[in-house]
Amino acid sequence: MTWDEVEKTSKKRDANLLVFRTDDTLQRVEKFGDLFAPMNELKQKLPKKWEL
Repeated sequence: MTWDEVEKTSKKRDANLLVFRTDDTLQRVEKFGDLFAPMNELKQKLPKKWEL
């Protein structure tokens, strides 16, 4: 889901607006692309105190 959808849902106070069926999800991926793709590109490191 997009942040705009989350914001609209919050204003309407209806969490059901964020429920998608499987076929809806496939159409959304075609429309919006992979919204998680940037997560695969973002490289971060934990602070030294949290390293294993």
